[in-house]
Amino acid sequence: MSTEKKTWLGRVFASIAALFMNNYESWLKKLWKNIAEELKPDLINIVQIIERVKSFVDGPGIDLITAAIPGEVDDKAVAWLRSILHNLLAELDLTDKPTSELTKVDKQSLATRFTEEVTGLPFDQASTTIKTAYWNVVKLVN
Repeated sequence: MSTEKKTWLGRVFASIAALFMNNYESWLKKLWKNIAEELKPDLINIVQIIERVKSFVDGPGIDLITAAIPGEVDDKAVAWLRSILHNLLAELDLTDKPTSELTKVDKQSLATRFTEEVTGLPFDQASTTIKTAYWNVVKLVN
């Protein structure tokens, strides 16, 4: 804890930040409720894929998808994901990077690009949407 005395502006910003952080989880839950129901299964699948990517070690780039796809996803979805995976990995410069070396930013970028492809949302909205899905599928359920 800092021993520096905050200016009045610093105290205002600290109060706003504290208010936001105290309400962050409820905000994410409300945001999740506002996402179209038909998109939620795809978003949940993307979250599950990225979670499996996080735990999958040293698979070759394009074959990563077979280990990451949840078993209940149909063959059409697998084929679609396989078709875009190579392009996304190349676009994000992850083709030759071992899975064990993917950073949090790499995985967030991959999840966001998948979400862009599934939803047609622009990058910033896709990023917020997949973060909301992640928090509601992984973080807030436990």
